[in-house]
Amino acid sequence: MRCLNCNSSLSNEYAYCASCGQKTKVQRISIWTIITDFFSNLFNFEAKIWQSLKDIWVPARLTLAYIAGQRAKYYNPIRFFLVVLLASIGIIVSQANKTIKKLDER
Repeated sequence: MRCLNCNSSLSNEYAYCASCGQKTKVQRISIWTIITDFFSNLFNFEAKIWQSLKDIWVPARLTLAYIAGQRAKYYNPIRFFLVVLLASIGIIVSQANKTIKKLDER
């Protein structure tokens, strides 16, 4: 058996390729796998998120670290922006709905 990503030989006992780290058992592509991969990649909270949240309060720290190439210890800035944006929109819509319901009751 060969790795679909790097063409290295694979052993059946391992779940990941020793050369590149890709899973040895790759699912067939379907709409459902595309959707689940999108959301798991978008909302994949790992230890990096805590480092990013800690350092975001210091002005320019994350930006300067990203420009300097220190990208491995911080959460992806585009992903971080999208998560915060979606959460903000959700909060705004929720509050707007509550306000509209209160006005309709009057």
